[in-house]
Parts: sequence; structure tokens; C-alpha cells
Amino acid sequence: MNPIPYEKFKKAVELFDVVYKADKNSIKKRYLELSKLHHPDTKNGDTEKFQEINNAYKLLLEYIENYRFSLTKEEFEEQYPFSQNPSKDWFYSV
Repeated sequence: MNPIPYEKFKKAVELFDVVYKADKNSIKKRYLELSKLHHPDTKNGDTEKFQEINNAYKLLLEYIENYRFSLTKEEFEEQYPFSQNPSKDWFYSV
């Protein structure tokens, strides 16, 4: 498995503002909130932001399904150094 590119993963986590305990349901809930807010058919809709949200959602689901349990904490922190922020536990699994 190829790891998810650092910059894409970082943007997705920051956009969704999720922590490591997030599961598919909480990510989906956040996705629905964000997509409803930025949907192109709404008054203040933004097509580019909406596409960014869709891409981030797919990336986070891919991470949960394919990578979450395959990395040790050390490997995760090495690949995604932004995860060492003490205010967030990001996406490393318990």
C-alpha cells in the first residue's frame, strides 16, 4: 500500500477538523454539514470548495479503510508529522 500523500492528508484533516477517534459515521456527519454549507445550489455555494470537501471525504474514508490499523504510532508520526500537535490526536488508531 502506498501511503496517502502528506499534504493531501493534512488538508483533509484540517478541513474536516476531526480527531483520531473519528469513525466513518462521524466523518460522514461532518461531510454532510460541510457539503450542505458549500453546495453549489445554495445561495452562498462554492463549486471549488464543494469539490475540495468531496475529495477530502474520499481521502479520509480511504485512510480509515486501508491505513488506519496498518501503521504503528511511530510510523504514523514519521509519515504525518503534523499529527504531533499536542492539541489534537489526529487519526492514529487506539
